[in-house]
Amino acid sequence: MNYMNNYINFYKGENRKEIYKLFYTFMEAIRVDDDETLKRILHKNCTAELSTTGCHKGLPAIIHSLRWPGPSMNIRRNTFWNFVSRSNENRSQSYAYSQCVYAIKNEKYVYPFVFGGHYCLSYVKDEFDNWKIISIKYDLVFESGNNCFVKDKWKLIDYNRYYGHKPVIRHYLDAPWEVITDDVEEQSEEEVIMEILMLANYVEDTGAFEELHKYYTHDFVVDLSARKNKTKNSDISSGQKFVGITPLIDFVKEKSHKEPKLQHTICYGDLEVRGEEARAWAFRSEYNRLYNRIYTVDNIHSSVTTLYFDILFRKENNEWKISSIGSYPMVKFMPLDDDCLQYDDYICNGVKWSKYSKDEIVSTENCIY
Repeated sequence: MNYMNNYINFYKGENRKEIYKLFYTFMEAIRVDDDETLKRILHKNCTAELSTTGCHKGLPAIIHSLRWPGPSMNIRRNTFWNFVSRSNENRSQSYAYSQCVYAIKNEKYVYPFVFGGHYCLSYVKDEFDNWKIISIKYDLVFESGNNCFVKDKWKLIDYNRYYGHKPVIRHYLDAPWEVITDDVEEQSEEEVIMEILMLANYVEDTGAFEELHKYYTHDFVVDLSARKNKTKNSDISSGQKFVGITPLIDFVKEKSHKEPKLQHTICYGDLEVRGEEARAWAFRSEYNRLYNRIYTVDNIHSSVTTLYFDILFRKENNEWKISSIGSYPMVKFMPLDDDCLQYDDYICNGVKWSKYSKDEIVSTENCIY
């Protein structure tokens, strides 16, 4: 199912619409190994730096580096999350997370390779005033399952290293809001509010902890009490309520050591804006963290939801910030077509999650409560 037009209609700025469409086209071309589309959307001077395959110049080499190197797959899911872009008159930069499931499936069993990454793309306008991709950067963030499909073709995660490998994307050099500080386009209030948690997640995941104060109110509260004993390592300080930005920064610093690199994906189930306050119903998805569940022939065609967030926002000095987050663990397999690249119920006119209570959202079915 293609929801690209829902997102294009959601964005206010024309550049952002065009960049989103271009990124969406790029991700679909990678999913199906569409070399001709890649030739059309990549700038003739494009370069690529991928943690999996190295540095590449020239369209033939870049396109080859983006192709799936493993055996033929019955399932090729390539979803993206947390899309953020900035632009001026002739330059643009975008961030996005990806989560992928490539699997061989028969009537009884499924053999998945699950992997996720971080994309940073740069764009320029060509001589015909069309946006083209001039630079591709990619960091593999996690991989699990049947990595034998690519282990001789890709550089995989070294779990003894921070980041799992030498980082390709560096926040202070590559973040869209750092590269293009003079963004020329206005955003709707809904866009700004939904983007705040995405920005905070990128800052946290790339280790720029000192910047977290930009996205939270001075009296910010996060309630993690429902997550007690649900973390991967029992010594991580979960199952608590934090008040203020300093305890939050200390917590995310501590948490960042449990894996080579974190990836906080987010999608929105609903959003209500009331004057200078707002509330969001949001979900985190982790294709590689199923807790006591495994992929089967029955659930492989799904997006995995692992956390529900009840988020409050308010304006502070005329800027939207997060004032509180309630975090509730769950494991649910939400049916999703294999060719669907991005899905938010709020944008795609799906389930209106504000109708339901927390207990109804985080039901005992398929849940680790």
